[in-house]
Parts: sequence; structure tokens; C-alpha cells
Amino acid sequence: MKKNKNSTRAFALKILYKILHKKIFFSDAIALYENNFDQFSDRDKKYIYQLVHTVLRKKGYIDKIINLYLEKPLKNPEIKLILKIGIAQIVFLRTPGYAAVNHTVEIIKPKLKPFKPLVNAILRKISDNENIYKDIIDNTIYILPDWILKRWQKNYGERTTKLITKSLTNEPYLDITINKNQNKIFREYNPTVLPNSSLRLKKFSKISSLPMYDQGRWWVQDASATFPANLLINKLHNLKKIGVILDTCAAPGGKTIQLLSAGFDVISIDHDIKRINIMKNNLIRMRLNHSIVSTNYLEWKPKSNNISGILVDAPCSGTGTLRRNPDIMWNREKHEILKLSNIQTKLLQHSLSLLQTGGILVYSVCSIEPEEGINIARKAMNWPNISVSKISADEMPKLEDSITKEGFAQILPHYWSDFGGLDGFFIARFEKK
Repeated sequence: MKKNKNSTRAFALKILYKILHKKIFFSDAIALYENNFDQFSDRDKKYIYQLVHTVLRKKGYIDKIINLYLEKPLKNPEIKLILKIGIAQIVFLRTPGYAAVNHTVEIIKPKLKPFKPLVNAILRKISDNENIYKDIIDNTIYILPDWILKRWQKNYGERTTKLITKSLTNEPYLDITINKNQNKIFREYNPTVLPNSSLRLKKFSKISSLPMYDQGRWWVQDASATFPANLLINKLHNLKKIGVILDTCAAPGGKTIQLLSAGFDVISIDHDIKRINIMKNNLIRMRLNHSIVSTNYLEWKPKSNNISGILVDAPCSGTGTLRRNPDIMWNREKHEILKLSNIQTKLLQHSLSLLQTGGILVYSVCSIEPEEGINIARKAMNWPNISVSKISADEMPKLEDSITKEGFAQILPHYWSDFGGLDGFFIARFEKK
């Protein structure tokens, strides 16, 4: 079904309303309207993604700009969202002003018609007066909610926080894990080869249309996300450990693919059926034999005591991934971090109880919050049957600054800035005494 520009903006408005006012994450909001979304062409879907993500990634800037033109707060949430959509197009997507204003005003529903003059006037002023808001969009601290900004300034200092926030303004990229001798299949995309040998594509159309997708020659995985499994693989190979490896909280399966590709016998555990189905499709595409258990990991026990390695990539706040998942920063609450920290500690304790003596356990989170990362790892150091297996500099190419005095790794989003940055991750490696 052919859709016009107004229908794409109207659909983006629906998604944004669910995300920002109902606190639903992006993928869940899309799923709510999946049938309607499928009616759009690939080009229109891409535009909807771009518009929604721009509003979410630039929301802090956009709110500041709106406030320049309002004498009192705007109480109607839908009209405020429509203004955000208009500003995103004018200021950040460089849509011609007259087109952005006209198309945005047209998505105002008949019952909200009295707001049309206000929306029209504000968007036209913004379109005609770039100098008024230039200072706002030049200041990267506005990209974050205040509670996250203050946390990072306290935990990492002003300078590092500015570097992190600046990195979040970069457009998301696509990282691919592939065998080195097969890099040539992406030659036409002018990929960047990253220090960990991942390929980075900055311009691509659709993932499934990329070369050799159906043949299963590669998989999508942020460069940071490759390190936890590699650190487990390195240690198991050095110790010549042979046994079953657990990949807990495994879906959508990137780390399972790494472990299977390294020749290990892997049991992948997750409880989210939707994510498990994505993992199954990924593993089938990669032509890998797999063993997937759909259950609550905290209630699961193996049939035999031959678990030589466990990867705990725990559920977390995801604050290391804000560049590609901007809905997280507007949907997470400060109190959730402590709740997640308690779950993460239980996952680590349960994993240790399943691991055979001499086995290796890697704990990771795509978060840069100390309560979810280094604080938990430091607590584990005092447990009686565990010792730190220190991460070495040669295992973290061009990420030496990420290694802590304890031998853990805290990757921050502005590292590898020459390559465009990467997701934030915390990783700790332990051996069971």
C-alpha cells in the first residue's frame, strides 16, 4: 500500500507517544502496530525509524528549543510531540522548512485543530531563525536527562562525561563479525576494519540485503559485544578446558554464535520467547547446531556437573547503548538501577554454583553504571570460592584505558573515537577455586 508523507509522520507520532508517554520501549511500540507498519515500503519504514530515533536522540535539545517559544508549558502531550517531530525535521534532518512545517501541521487531528496556528507559528519561527537555537545544539550536555548527566559527572568527572555525550551525537553504525579472509565481500561498502577485526559499515540499505546474508557468512554484533565471549574463549583455550559452556540471557544470540564458532558445546538459555525465536533464526542462518533452553535461568540446573565456562551477559539498564537505543534514556528511572543490580548479583551467584571447580565465568553488562558493573565485581572478589582472572591489555586492542586496577574492563562509549566510538560495556572474568 502506498503511503504519503503525512501517514509516515502520523505513524511516527503513534510510536513516539507510546515510548514517551506510556514508557514502552521502541521495539515493543513497533510490535503494537506491527500490521500497520508492514504496510509501509522499506523506504518509508527507514524514514519512520530515522524520524523516531532523531526525536528520541535529540529530545533534550528539542525540549530546550520548544521552551524558547512558549510563554507557559504546553499541557497537551500530542501537540508537544507534533512540535518535536517538526523540530527534528527542520533542525536535525535538514528538511526544507516550508515542507516540514506544512506536513507537520497536517498531522494534527481535527479535534486538536485550535492548536494549528500555534504549531505553525512556532515551527516557522524555528525555520527562519537558526541563530536563536544554535548555542543549544552546540552543547552536548543537553542530549541527556538530568539524572543521567549528574550520575556520569559524579562517577566519571566533567571531562569524561563531555567526551561520552559528544560520542552520543554520532550516527549509529553497523558492526559485523566475519572471518578475516571474507572481508572482501563488503568491499563495495568501504568498511572500516576495527582493532578487534569487526567490520564497520556506515552506509547500508537493509541488513538482509547485504552480501552473503542468506549464506550465513557473518552476523551483526557491536564491536564491544564481541569482547565478553572472546575473553571467555581465550581463557578456556589457555587452560585447555573441554566441557559444556553456558550462554545465559543468550538471545538474540551473537555471543552464542561466537562460542559455537570457536568449537565449544554450548547451551543457550533465555526466557524471552520473542528473542529466542530471533536467536533460532540467526543460528539457522549461520548453519550452526544449537541447544536452546527456554526457562528462567535462576531456576535452571544442568543434568551433569560438566560446566567449564559460563557467560553471564546480564539484563541491565543499557546506558552503554544510548546512541543506538535512545528510548532507554527516556524510559529508565534512577531506582531501576538498584533493582537490576540485585538481579545481576543473583545471576552471578547462581552461575558460580553451577560452574565446576577450575571453570571460568565471564560477567558483562552493556551499562556504564558502577552499581551494575564494577561494584558487583568487587563484591564478588570477596566471595570464598572465586578469584579474578585478570583481563590483559593484549586482549583489549586499543582499549587499554578500559582495564581497571582489579583487572576488569570498563569500556566507555567515546573509546575508539577515531573509528566512531562503540557501545559501553563492563566485563569481569573469574575462575572458580
